[in-house]
Amino acid sequence: MAIIILSKRMSQITIYFLGFISYITCYSQNNPVLKVSYDYTDSYYSLEEQMTTKATLVATPTKSIYTNYKKEFAPGTVSLNDNDQYTGVKLDAEIPLYKDFKSRNIYCYSNINYQKKSILKDSLDLFEWVLIPGETKIILNYMCQAATTNFRGRNYTVYFTYDVPFRDGPWKLNGLPGLILEAVDQDNRTHYKAYELSITNEDLSIENPFKGEKTSNWDEIIEKAKRIFQTKKEFIENKYNGKITTDFSENIEVYDLNKN
Repeated sequence: MAIIILSKRMSQITIYFLGFISYITCYSQNNPVLKVSYDYTDSYYSLEEQMTTKATLVATPTKSIYTNYKKEFAPGTVSLNDNDQYTGVKLDAEIPLYKDFKSRNIYCYSNINYQKKSILKDSLDLFEWVLIPGETKIILNYMCQAATTNFRGRNYTVYFTYDVPFRDGPWKLNGLPGLILEAVDQDNRTHYKAYELSITNEDLSIENPFKGEKTSNWDEIIEKAKRIFQTKKEFIENKYNGKITTDFSENIEVYDLNKN
């Protein structure tokens, strides 16, 4: 089976050129606005406890905002029942993720334990894609090409279409010469699939919802979280004269706060 590797440099130069040519060829609108609705399936606890929520991607050629619509426990209402399951009052929540294709940055909540609401400033250029020629499927009547990548501890397979030349996709996924309509990780931990898509010509301004907030990069947030975790861990170990090891491998982005 032949494969084609798209390096970070190619994603910035070659893929940009291909996407631009495809954009000029396919769309004549002055202000094209892409709107995609996804089903997002999260299997954080187990495959038997999958939770599917809705998500949307609104994009222009220079900016996009991805929003996951989910329910979160209201502060002060969370408790553990007799079956070791968390219960409490759940409220509707909108979790945004903003991409700026000019500055090549992503802005979002870190979702890292002990730092979940810290604002993470990430890079768009984190993905090295491998195309798999001949592996295709049709989604929403678009012919989609398969590609794979490894990102922060997880292997992803995605399907993107050259016919929608927005180099974007759900969550942080981006950098292919077309729109990602489906993405799943190897362990089926997380799965995104588009069920509705439209491209309109309208005057739409996408603003960074985190503008003016203090941001930190991935390593800085991990270090902050690690310090808090280690302090709490040492307190409990000293109090109960034992050793604690916590597994963080089930997170979408894998990290380990046990390591010094």
